[in-house]
Amino acid sequence: MSDISDRILELSRSFPTAKAFIEECEISNYSLITDIKKGRVKAPGSDILAQIVRGTGCSGTWLLTGEGEVFEPRQNEGKDSGQGANIAYAFNLLQKIEQQSGELKGVELPEDVDLQLARLLVKVLERR
Repeated sequence: MSDISDRILELSRSFPTAKAFIEECEISNYSLITDIKKGRVKAPGSDILAQIVRGTGCSGTWLLTGEGEVFEPRQNEGKDSGQGANIAYAFNLLQKIEQQSGELKGVELPEDVDLQLARLLVKVLERR
């Protein structure tokens, strides 16, 4: 499996399902994730990569090379753009926090962290 394929799989795991990832990226090949996992697709074309960047809001540089941050902050985004990317980014952050939870002992969290997480969960559930 190529490094790009690994990064696509990593991004897809930040969505509730592979189908949600495919739909958010507006990819017509609904079996893309399965095809990558089974080695049937080793190097997705530039059109697929562009759709993934647009759909998830990930960094194109990171997707192609693995260098830099997965999600780079964007400035001057329109109101409607990047909503899927924001949710994917939030899930990605939550996964990182969960993976590093042992290291967070003694770290003070904002008082309203429970409220913020609850609001995020409500928004995600409303979209489903």
